[in-house]
Amino acid sequence: LFYESRLRYARTKPLTTPIDRGFYVGKAMRVVTAQSLKAALRNYPTKGTKVPLIKGGELVLVDLLVVAQQPQDYVVVDDPIPAGLEAIDSNLATSAASLNVDFVGGGSDWGSGWGSGDRALAGWYRKELRDDRAVYFVDHMAAGLYHYRPLSHDLILWREGDPLPAIAAAALAQEGVYEAAAVVVITAVPQRTAVKYGARAMRYVYLEAGHAAQNVCLQATALGLGTVTVGAFDDTALAEVLSLPEAVEPVYLLPVGWPV
Repeated sequence: LFYESRLRYARTKPLTTPIDRGFYVGKAMRVVTAQSLKAALRNYPTKGTKVPLIKGGELVLVDLLVVAQQPQDYVVVDDPIPAGLEAIDSNLATSAASLNVDFVGGGSDWGSGWGSGDRALAGWYRKELRDDRAVYFVDHMAAGLYHYRPLSHDLILWREGDPLPAIAAAALAQEGVYEAAAVVVITAVPQRTAVKYGARAMRYVYLEAGHAAQNVCLQATALGLGTVTVGAFDDTALAEVLSLPEAVEPVYLLPVGWPV
């Protein structure tokens, strides 16, 4: 003999405070055009950006920011699609290839060694586009070395395993690097910059690296994290640890973690 009981209820008042379950999820929506999509993918909307008034026929870019305090297994992100909108499946032959946010931006200066697209993501990432929602499945995001791709705002797994001990050793065994939860490594391709700026290329490379590092520091502070800029490291050793192509040089380290 088995018994079953089901209860459905609705809150009289909506929740006004977030529930902490180990994740932070942020969502933003922007009206873009096919021509401005690449530029829009280079950045995440600033905090407090209001949802725009959407008109029929407009292209809407949805940004989901998911932050986990520690590695998680079998995560599902279920994002309901607002009424009146329809998800674009760029895998269909009837969809413009320029709208595929997973591959927008074309080639890479990292060469064929760095993964790209679904080949690199298939092991831990999958998405389904349905009529009323977009669902993302992540089996596990293990410790490892990831390449950040700014155009599509995603991470490409380059090598599994914890690289921090080797990075810390290349950074002259600095304690802050070894004990960090993650280390952001800013690299540069000076030859690419020199094509336009010639002898002044390295000056601009270092300036841009400083600007990028400043943004990392500001974002870390906004998320309640701590970071510091590190320029003391063995260039050759760090390049070997990261398996950098010959044309790519390490410029800056930013260890990130919880302040103590």
